[in-house]
Amino acid sequence: MAVPRSLAIALAAVVLAGYVGAAPCAAAETANITVIQIRATQGDGPKQVDPKLSSLRAKLVVLPYHKFDLVGRFQGNAAYDEETVIALAEGFSLKASPRKEPGRRDRIGLGIAVLKGGRPLLFTSLLVRPGGVGFLTCPSADGSATILAVSAR
Repeated sequence: MAVPRSLAIALAAVVLAGYVGAAPCAAAETANITVIQIRATQGDGPKQVDPKLSSLRAKLVVLPYHKFDLVGRFQGNAAYDEETVIALAEGFSLKASPRKEPGRRDRIGLGIAVLKGGRPLLFTSLLVRPGGVGFLTCPSADGSATILAVSAR
């Protein structure tokens, strides 16, 4: 059975209108992840915080260490529900998987794994405000620690 020409044109117009009016596919949303690596050591006297860490000073001085030195700042990007690996200094790396938190539009969830020399040291989750900071501490046998200040946007 042949389709009348007028019906074929009408169907083509409807299909074309639906195609043209369709919303384009949204690009995958990504989280920008920043890691500030800090070396914390034991000692006596007043707390000493590297001037480059002044924005974190109030949160660092409550920790049980004496001196805080900036090791480096590192960046990574990952689509939500995907994983990124951020190479850090001194053989450390951080695997992060950002996720949206249902009912918590004001927070970004991060699945975190901290590794040194490829060996896992720590697995945890962080829930941070966009631009907020979560702290992870990896103690060493000598009493010092590597502190990772992690933020996401």
